[in-house]
Amino acid sequence: MPKKLTAGLYDKAFTEGNQHAVEKDPSLRAHTDKLQNHTGVRLLSQHLNQLIERALAGQSEENRVELANDLIRIIEKKTRGSVAQQSDFVTNAWLKELARGVQAHTNTQTIRPGIPLSHSELLTNAPSDHRIGYELKREIESADRIDILIAFIKWSGLRLVREALQDFVGRGGGLRVITTTYMKATERQAIDELIQIGAKIKISYDTRRTRLHAKAWLLHRNTGFSTAFVGSSNLSAAAQLDGLEWNVRLSKVDAGRIIDKIEAAFNSYWEDVEFEIYDGSQESQKRFDAAVEEEPRPGRIMSLEVHPYPFQQEILDKLDVERTIHGRTRNLVVAATGTGKTVMAALDYRRLARQLSPLRLLFVAHRAEILQQARTTFRDVLKHNTFGEDYVGGSQPQKWDHVFASVQSLANFDLDKISPKHFGMIIIDEFHHAAAKTYQRLLEHFQSHYLLGLTATPERADGKDILSWFGGRVAAELRVWDAIDRGLLVPFHYFGRHDGGDLSSVRWVRGKYDDSELTRLFTADDIRVRKILKVVKEHIANPLEMRALGFCVSVSHAEFMTRKFDDAGIPAACITGKTPRGERINAQNRLRKGEVNILFSVDVLGEGVDIPPVDTILMLRPTNSATVFIQQLGRGLRFAEGKTCLTVLDFISNSARQFRFDYALGAMLGKVARKSVKEAVEKDFPALPSGCSLLLDQESKDVVLNNLRTQLRYRSSELERLLRHLGDRATLKTFLDKAELSIEDFYSKKPNSFTLLCRRAGISTADKGPDETEIGSRLRLLIHADDAPRLNFIRQAAKGDLNMSGLSERDRRRLLMLVCALLGGEAAFDLSAGYNKILDHLAICKELISLTDLLKENIAHTPSQYAISPYVPLELHTRYSLQEIASAFNLVGKGGLLSPREGIRFDEATSCNLIFVTIHKNEKYYASTAMYRDYVIDAHHFHWQSQNNTRSDMPKGRRHTHHKTLGITPLIFARTAKKTDYGLTMPYQFLGPASYLSHEGEQPMSIIWKMKYPIPADIVRNMRLAA
Repeated sequence: MPKKLTAGLYDKAFTEGNQHAVEKDPSLRAHTDKLQNHTGVRLLSQHLNQLIERALAGQSEENRVELANDLIRIIEKKTRGSVAQQSDFVTNAWLKELARGVQAHTNTQTIRPGIPLSHSELLTNAPSDHRIGYELKREIESADRIDILIAFIKWSGLRLVREALQDFVGRGGGLRVITTTYMKATERQAIDELIQIGAKIKISYDTRRTRLHAKAWLLHRNTGFSTAFVGSSNLSAAAQLDGLEWNVRLSKVDAGRIIDKIEAAFNSYWEDVEFEIYDGSQESQKRFDAAVEEEPRPGRIMSLEVHPYPFQQEILDKLDVERTIHGRTRNLVVAATGTGKTVMAALDYRRLARQLSPLRLLFVAHRAEILQQARTTFRDVLKHNTFGEDYVGGSQPQKWDHVFASVQSLANFDLDKISPKHFGMIIIDEFHHAAAKTYQRLLEHFQSHYLLGLTATPERADGKDILSWFGGRVAAELRVWDAIDRGLLVPFHYFGRHDGGDLSSVRWVRGKYDDSELTRLFTADDIRVRKILKVVKEHIANPLEMRALGFCVSVSHAEFMTRKFDDAGIPAACITGKTPRGERINAQNRLRKGEVNILFSVDVLGEGVDIPPVDTILMLRPTNSATVFIQQLGRGLRFAEGKTCLTVLDFISNSARQFRFDYALGAMLGKVARKSVKEAVEKDFPALPSGCSLLLDQESKDVVLNNLRTQLRYRSSELERLLRHLGDRATLKTFLDKAELSIEDFYSKKPNSFTLLCRRAGISTADKGPDETEIGSRLRLLIHADDAPRLNFIRQAAKGDLNMSGLSERDRRRLLMLVCALLGGEAAFDLSAGYNKILDHLAICKELISLTDLLKENIAHTPSQYAISPYVPLELHTRYSLQEIASAFNLVGKGGLLSPREGIRFDEATSCNLIFVTIHKNEKYYASTAMYRDYVIDAHHFHWQSQNNTRSDMPKGRRHTHHKTLGITPLIFARTAKKTDYGLTMPYQFLGPASYLSHEGEQPMSIIWKMKYPIPADIVRNMRLAA
């Protein structure tokens, strides 16, 4: 009889009994999907496991084995021995241990954990429960390697497991420990003892805040029966014995994916530059003592090598691209205060100085303390204790080779005494001051080859433009996500609340709402302001203790809000770009002191509003710019004493069709596609920076989703109207800029080509070719291209400048990549004919030239000197489709271009093993047999899991483990997912050659590859599993 079903969520196979029960109950409706790929395997396995467990429990001991073997026999028959075979039949024995050597001769058995190795369990330190300290000692007895990730280590806790760990290391076990000096709780006596035992230790020395809150022990066993403890217990006596601590003991058998993820996270942390090696030497002991002492001694310079954090390395890489690819030597870096701008500048100078030694330097700032800190930083980075001369106060440079000067000192100096080209590099801190006359004078005088500007706030309250010194561009900007995840900025708690307003009829002027109409609407009555005050009181514990900024439409609006908050008993003030400097400073000071609780402002983006204690932001006007939104958000992300997060109250109205909610939301989500923003809103923002939250009330959610659906459904007719408005001189770039579309936005949807859109809009263009629509629609297959030599080649080819008879083999394959992308794989048979067919479409060729110019701006990495062979035209760390990789290796067969299968292709011509990896596998596209654990560990190591049929003692496995002996070069091509945010097939990033380092397991083999060339920081960020 079918079991009665209860309404609610399920995650199980839908049985015939379930179906019958639903049919009998008209009040129930079943929502089902097909059992396919990994989901099908998982749910069927769970269902069968329940049935088998119940069936075995009801049998006698003898019949249980017989039943088990009957089931294995069925599997053997159904799979023809590929999954189960004779060796898998069970006996009536429980294998508990395999002993070797002395242990085998003496017939002694290893102490077993109190919890079965194949079970997971919760430990609470209750009187009748397993104590974690006791269980850990029993687990250590049988471990082969141990990794410990723990925030605090105290002697009182270590001594409880000290002997067990000592014995473990003594018999050859490997012990790694990661900890912190956060809250100065870790004791040096404890970590020195761990060093004596034989542990390898890494420590985070940030005593103000920690990203490491995890407490975990991972006990590796070569038999595959690894276990882990994850929970709340630090290594202290109370936590190990009688504290009210909860810890989960996980087993590799029933929680294998979780164990794998713990291992991946630990390995990523181990390679993270935040965690520094502690080896017990006098130098490392001094480093530890300096981090935990109550009053750090001034003037201490560490002799440790200075390495950039990954987010800093990304900025350094962008600067390299700007100079190397685009020839831009004057660059502005925008990053929040406290993110290490000076360290980045010093590392950038070190890199250039090594290339161009000697490189004279002028570092300019407006305060003496900034100059002193900068000089110390440069000395640490360069390992040069006498580097730099001061030109501030009474100090005068003697050599003028490396000068740290205040702008005031330079203002009083006759610059004509120094050649304009004397300094090879000029670095200006807080570059937003550069619009002042004192800075203008030195910028106009010096003609250094390199100019580097550093600022947290590129916009000025007086509206003066500083970007003109950098060609109107910001070269590199720190992602808010990275800064929050690193603990460099506070997390935000964003609340989107509907204000009851309707802006759909407000006039739309030059890409935004008309300010005067918004002002009239927002100040006409008190309805909206009452709603705002209500929301403030609901979300702020005590509004009289908040430090808030309110961003308004106009001066009238700001003054109106100030009056209304004052009337409501919340002291407020108003500042704008017209407010005299003295009054502006006074208003800021009053906010700091709590004399007023909110400053309302219009020109909020200048240096005039930079108050770290700000803990609340009110978005009182619609913001149709991601840049402006992030800058407004950034005003409250600075750390201050007692501040744990920034509260953001955004007041949302029904919007005009042209308004773009995806700009602001996409900025908070990390600049993702509109489609991804829509999915995030629908799912209530599951992925945000650490500690952040983003909540929309239902009305706001409906408004935002309706707007996003409208934006996603933009019609070809609207684009045609825009194009007609731009006229015959419209280019692909001007069109995309005016339409506010990215390259991916435009080419991922119909009409798929600018040429076709021009024809529909009646814009004159070259004569139409016979296959223009089809070829134009395939341009989307090129929009990932970021290989500079290839883009140059495509441009040359599109101009018709190729001499087919004189093509090198490398360029012939580049042409093969292009022709097969635009015409299909069958065009590989007659390359010359295919190329001529493309040239017959002059309008497409013209568009191709424009497209390559835009794609060059997206290049993220500088070219390397590595070449697979003289003939294979693939550049390191650039992106290629599977078809393009096949073209590059000239994989042409009878049916045209071949496509690698099963994730691996051995290329005999180059003796290369091509390994294709998708990091985040979706159950929709991959079967469980292909859900391998693949990820970047760090810039030098990659974890890859082979196919399930690969063993180290078989030819496939030996190609990996013995590739050097066999003369094989493994090449890794990786992508983060199967599809992009725009629904296109994601290309692979060529990570380069790798060498075998180690492996665990068989069928599949989990291999760690050592990369020959470091993986760039942005790729590491996207392809590593740990935070």
